[in-house]
Amino acid sequence: MALNKVTAAVSLPVFLLVTACSSYGGDWPNLGAPLPKAEERNRTVTAPVPIAPITYADTAPTDPTEIDALLADIKQALRVTVSEYQAVSVKFAAASITEKPYVWNEMQFALTRVSQTASRLDPFLSSAPLASTPLLVKIKALKEEQDAFLVAERGILAGSKP
Repeated sequence: MALNKVTAAVSLPVFLLVTACSSYGGDWPNLGAPLPKAEERNRTVTAPVPIAPITYADTAPTDPTEIDALLADIKQALRVTVSEYQAVSVKFAAASITEKPYVWNEMQFALTRVSQTASRLDPFLSSAPLASTPLLVKIKALKEEQDAFLVAERGILAGSKP
């Protein structure tokens, strides 16, 4: 008896729904129509003005003055990105429980920027003109210091994920 009531309660709305849909005079798809070609389904998004990709890769210069200038620029960029990361880290420590996931993502992005900036030292490490200079030792030490900082901070960041 209870099953008949449930069946009646379910079948009436289904019947009304099917009737309403079948009385709609819109453009229903024809199941016998051929499928569209893949070229028609895949659209490419094009920009109205072509934009050249931004590259941040530095080539290691061979002139000592250029090397010093570029290295000073990279060191300054490292100081800025590390200080930005530390500011976000302080913000994370003071964040409320609802803000922590958002600030944690900011920390992740800031640490990624530090990593990208530190990777600007890589062309110097593989530079042939710098191979036998004392400057290469300083660059290697700076790179190792930054790598150790990044590994430690990634561990802290992974442990503090909200």
